[in-house]
Amino acid sequence: MKFKLLLRVVACVMTFAILFGGVSAFGYIHSNHAYWNPVRQTPMPALQDMSVPEYHPEKPTVAVLLSNPTTEIFDFMVPYEMFAMTDFYNVYAVAPDKNMKTLSAPEG
Repeated sequence: MKFKLLLRVVACVMTFAILFGGVSAFGYIHSNHAYWNPVRQTPMPALQDMSVPEYHPEKPTVAVLLSNPTTEIFDFMVPYEMFAMTDFYNVYAVAPDKNMKTLSAPEG
């Protein structure tokens, strides 16, 4: 009789652990998958009439790095705009290659 009760308790605990652990693991894996992959899956538009900003040697130079595939718009644009709007700095956006970058927040 005690063995049946123990077996039922173990079965209930295992069912609870598997059910909620499985749901939690699925949610964790799904949310990380969305985090590490860029949201935009459409082809990037071509850049036309782009030019390098004029360099002023009397101003300090600031380079805002855009290299992580999960960079969000606020990670990049806030520092860029804060320096650029003062007009006291040479502000450049830099990246490890010349490919188009996305500034999309991950879904989730």
